[in-house]
Amino acid sequence: MSIRLKNVHAGYEGKAIFADFSLELPSHGALAVFGPSGSGKTTLLRLLAGLITPQKGAVEGLEDKTISMVFQENRLLPWCTSYENIALVQKKRLACPQTLAWLERMELAAWRDSYPHELSGGMQRRVALGRACAFGGDILLLDEPGLQLHPTAQQQATRFFERISHQNQIFFSTHSPFMIDLDHLDRVRTIFEGEDGTTKVSVSEWPADRDSLFPLEAALATRIADRVLSGGKQLVVEDIQELWLLQAMNYALQNRGKPGLSPDIRITPAGGTSNLIPLALMMSTHKRPAAVLLSGQNIPFDALKKLPTMNIREGNGLLLYSSFAQQQGAGIEDLFAPDFYYRCVKDIYPDLPLGQVSEKSPADRSEERGVAFQIADLIERRQAEHFDRWRVAELLSDRICESPQNLDDETIDRFSRLFAEINRLV
Repeated sequence: MSIRLKNVHAGYEGKAIFADFSLELPSHGALAVFGPSGSGKTTLLRLLAGLITPQKGAVEGLEDKTISMVFQENRLLPWCTSYENIALVQKKRLACPQTLAWLERMELAAWRDSYPHELSGGMQRRVALGRACAFGGDILLLDEPGLQLHPTAQQQATRFFERISHQNQIFFSTHSPFMIDLDHLDRVRTIFEGEDGTTKVSVSEWPADRDSLFPLEAALATRIADRVLSGGKQLVVEDIQELWLLQAMNYALQNRGKPGLSPDIRITPAGGTSNLIPLALMMSTHKRPAAVLLSGQNIPFDALKKLPTMNIREGNGLLLYSSFAQQQGAGIEDLFAPDFYYRCVKDIYPDLPLGQVSEKSPADRSEERGVAFQIADLIERRQAEHFDRWRVAELLSDRICESPQNLDDETIDRFSRLFAEINRLV
């Protein structure tokens, strides 16, 4: 039987939290209610627990239901051990074999004789959760059950709630992205403050404000990052422009009958040089084959010092565009023939005097700056604008894919050698 809040009015000390509020909760599964602090999550759970009586309206569907609740405070008895805190809510008290079973489920069997002050905050939280589950109510209400738990433990708790929800209705509040089950978004509700200052709960659509949506956005980002880091062979590049151009040249080489990148290699943009170190570190922690491809002009000094500690160095996981352009400071743009790249720049910046940029081939340039860096400097000096490198890269990648046969042999050779080395390293 589903639980309904019908036209409920409730609040504290004259402040309305719920006004003419209606909501139907599912009759099975673990329902997560997430939102920022102060949005009304705890008040909703207290209404369901009967700890707050609506000033108007009604809460239906709780008749003859036994409710077990975990508050934000653990509320453990300080004079009782972990075992005793759980055993006290069971009929046979200290002689109940289920008590030890719940301690084992909470991974606390080794601390059965420990008192709350001897446990960490996360362990105390697990005792409180185990006690609520051991009570065996028809409905479990959990107010921020992930408090004091490590993110991994929060994810494990969410999966645990899903398993036991076949026997119990479970409603829990959270503002942690690690407690949002992305496989069951139909059982996730967003709670937020409406324009009238009262609490609203999303049912069929998400609210627009960032604070309410942030946990969901973070949960999605965590899922994407986990799949990126744990799947296949990885090539880490600095930014999205390099991804576009590498993919375009991979297509062009294959179109020309040349070997391209191995199909099981994933290209991952780091979103800037500063992100390369933590991303490479995470990949090495996941023990996945990985290589890092860098331009020469933006490499922070500490990056070159830290990469070898992760067993990433030139010739062993680290590649520099300069090795293939034969020019210090080269970026991916320097692997193309100058006139081909300049035509794309000119289409985006028709008034730019490109004659002031060297038109020598990459191998003949002596400047320790890549062509994109030189153009950016010229645009800033002449037009007082920021160089939209991505616009040129987008146009360049389109033209590569439209007419791969127009690429010169030197460009094809440079990318062939680059891809061969990437395949070897990864």
